[in-house]
Amino acid sequence: MVTALLPFGLRSGAFSTLAMISANPGCSQNQLARSLGMDKSAVVAIIDELEARGLASRERGTHDRRRHALTLTPDGEAMIQRMYGPVSEVGAPIRKALTTQELEQMLSLLGRAYRALAQENAPSPKATEREQV
Repeated sequence: MVTALLPFGLRSGAFSTLAMISANPGCSQNQLARSLGMDKSAVVAIIDELEARGLASRERGTHDRRRHALTLTPDGEAMIQRMYGPVSEVGAPIRKALTTQELEQMLSLLGRAYRALAQENAPSPKATEREQV
């Protein structure tokens, strides 16, 4: 997938970050890091780059000034739409090799595996309250 995204000139993880913000406008950097399974500092660096390129924006939360709400700019939405084609091509051989039922089963199993890992690595409730930044 890295090769497919080279023409866009973004760092690794930028596609996932753009896609998650597009699907969850207003999410926080901490929520994004947890969802992506990435280190917070890596997410901050990606957001910095996306913001500098005019693809994403951070706005301070109205209820919690420590929290930044993330959104894509119109250029960011256009960029993610252009990226979907090359990313989809990467998975084409897998989709061709599997029946619809096999593909659904694989996605279901991957979803279960992801949820199990996410639950295992979920922060404690007190840590979550501190991380709402």
